[in-house]
Amino acid sequence: MADLDSVIVDFVVGDDIEIKRTITNVPSGTSITKAWLTIKAFAADSDASAIIQKIITTTDQPLVGQITDDGSGDQQAEVVFRVLGSETALLNGGQTYRFDIQVKASTGRIYTPELGTITGRGQMTLATS
Repeated sequence: MADLDSVIVDFVVGDDIEIKRTITNVPSGTSITKAWLTIKAFAADSDASAIIQKIITTTDQPLVGQITDDGSGDQQAEVVFRVLGSETALLNGGQTYRFDIQVKASTGRIYTPELGTITGRGQMTLATS
């Protein structure tokens, strides 16, 4: 079942964060082959105008993420998005943004299991080295 009122908080802009989700109800006989995490100022913004967009597959991409379980065995997939500090730094602390997680099944069908808002806290220490 989709979570269409999800809230991501409790991170500081400028920090690396990992967004890990379990995708339930993967249709029997299919698998998740691709997933997107998209963060925008406004939901109606084009994907090209997204502040952050991560696209993952079952192949691990160390700075991006991976579908760690495609859901083909038990109809529950797992996705991990790695958002770098340089990317979260593009967000303003205290400002609410829109995000979604969208997945593509091996049948070509598209699903949105999560939709909501993301709000980070303002950064205090600016040093990184």
